[in-house]
Amino acid sequence: MPLQINEPPSSLSLHAQPEAAPFGPSKPAPAGLEPRPSPPRGGRPATARRSRIRAGGLATLACLISACAQWPTAEPGNPPAQAPSTAPGPEPAPVAPVAPPPATAASAPTLPSPADAAQSRLTAWQDKLRELPAAELAREIARRDPPADAGAALEAALALLQARALAQAAGTPANGELARALALLEPVGRTASPWQAPARLLQSRLAEQRRLEDQIDKLQQQLREQQRRNEQLAAQIEALRAIERSLGSPRPPAPPAPR
Repeated sequence: MPLQINEPPSSLSLHAQPEAAPFGPSKPAPAGLEPRPSPPRGGRPATARRSRIRAGGLATLACLISACAQWPTAEPGNPPAQAPSTAPGPEPAPVAPVAPPPATAASAPTLPSPADAAQSRLTAWQDKLRELPAAELAREIARRDPPADAGAALEAALALLQARALAQAAGTPANGELARALALLEPVGRTASPWQAPARLLQSRLAEQRRLEDQIDKLQQQLREQQRRNEQLAAQIEALRAIERSLGSPRPPAPPAPR
């Protein structure tokens, strides 16, 4: 709150008497007080004027002090807030417009290579063969005999191998499926094409399988021949034992001579 400073009474106001009315007789002064001369009519004395000026200055000073007391002081450690500068800053440098990149034509979808396409076809065909029964498998083999192209030849070879596996699982002897498959793969492996690499790989595997099977057949034949010889030897030994038993037995008595 702004301080209120009352004007101090001047010595003149304490001792001065109220001005006499402009009309009428003045009242006599009380006893014991000397009458003072009244101020001139033209204005107040200079002392009163200076008192008024001093009182006004004190009031102005009090208002300034109260205004400073209400101004927020900066807390310790926090810098006083600065008023935003209204001075115009430097103008930003002009930015050159960036041209959009040229529109490129939509790239065509990448097609798989012929080798990858052949590998995918063989994989899908092998998966299909595992689900076919024997009768349907025989029809697929007949449909590709003779094969129309290298891919059909490989498919026929795989179908023959699957039929051979089913026959062996059922206990049926092989019917030359391995040899037929090798005959289908041989011309494909000699011709440069996307089917050449899988044909050569399958041909080498089948050739190795055929070699092992032929070796197994030979060993089985040798085993059967050995068993036959063992049976013959066993029979000969049994015949010799029979002869030995017949030689070691007592002879029957000779019949009596006739008289």
